[in-house]
Amino acid sequence: MGLGEIFPLYPIQIISPRGGNIKIASRKVYVDFPYVYWNFISDVTQKINRSKNPQKVFQKELEIFNSYGEIRKITTFNNVPLGTISLVTTPFTTKLLLKLKVNWPVFFQYLENKAQELISKTEADGSNIREVYNEIINNYFKLVPFVPNPEMARFNVYQLENFKKLVRLLQEDRDIQHSLLALKQTIRSMAEAAKLEGIELWILQLQSDFSGVEKCLEIMDILSCYFYLRNALENLIKLVVYNDIARNFDTYQGMSQVFFFYEKVAKYRCYSIQQLKSKYVKRIASYLKSASEINLEKIYLMMIEKQFPKLSINNQTLEEFQNTYNVSIKNFWSACSEIIHNQSPLPFFSLLEVKSFKHFLRRYSERFASVIKIIPSILKVSEKDFEFLIKDVGILPSSRITERLASAKTT
Repeated sequence: MGLGEIFPLYPIQIISPRGGNIKIASRKVYVDFPYVYWNFISDVTQKINRSKNPQKVFQKELEIFNSYGEIRKITTFNNVPLGTISLVTTPFTTKLLLKLKVNWPVFFQYLENKAQELISKTEADGSNIREVYNEIINNYFKLVPFVPNPEMARFNVYQLENFKKLVRLLQEDRDIQHSLLALKQTIRSMAEAAKLEGIELWILQLQSDFSGVEKCLEIMDILSCYFYLRNALENLIKLVVYNDIARNFDTYQGMSQVFFFYEKVAKYRCYSIQQLKSKYVKRIASYLKSASEINLEKIYLMMIEKQFPKLSINNQTLEEFQNTYNVSIKNFWSACSEIIHNQSPLPFFSLLEVKSFKHFLRRYSERFASVIKIIPSILKVSEKDFEFLIKDVGILPSSRITERLASAKTT
């Protein structure tokens, strides 16, 4: 089965004109392939069909098409065309055949480069991730003005299986799984280094988030992956903040467990980390002074009675977290939020979406690791022991993760 058979298609077809001397041989409209090719095929077909010298008309129109600088920016990568259009004869029919031949290796490089460029913009502003989906959907709407039926593409089992074959063939899934494996090993190593039962509860949540990403990938539901990635970031922030608060008490491990369970039932929210810390430390310290013994269950019930707030995350919280712990993760949280709140599922599969997610996840894993690096000081764990456990999963130093992934890909 060739690439043309498994590459995702828009749920539309280019139709040859009836009664003419031209037949469009390439009627599959590939997702993400520049719309200008299909526009040219449609336009030139009409002109050739009315001409007495079709080859001459075709060559003239093709020269004009290739001469436009703006079009060449769209249809070439490193000055090599993504595809070629030809008008040929065949012994099987008296009609001339208008054919588009996709240069698949160059097209894949073009999409890889575009994905890298689009995702790099999220480093400056997470909401820029919308440009990925604008790029994908605009290419479709430049061809047709109507919304496609998802049942003909995204929710078509045959198309899903073909797309999964394509992703495996191009090893996109291997790169994505490598990043996910590094993340899962990282959090497991953190738990082993800390050797605290209280941390295990938080680790379980993080593991569940990354397992959720894996399940979404089984059906190529890229959009939902961003929900779990944002959830993991929020759980990691809470792990750091609540355990930073817990270390103010002698019963550190027990307080970590209390905070974990209380966070699930708390009604009121607090978006300021410092305010939350101040309220927790003052109120709990005051309670412990009057208590005859330390009883974790009674502390938990006291928190419910006094209606302690729980930490919630917004842009203000992220800014404060970054300033407090000297890390940079806000734009990745913002990127995930942008997708969750403002993007609907695409009605068709897109390789550009998968490639963009791959690059986003790789950068995300670096920033996730940068937060993990501050855990030893909070949990009072030896940094030497901590680094010994996690150095083999490729997150220290975080700046080398791309290098390690690249090395793994070539071996």
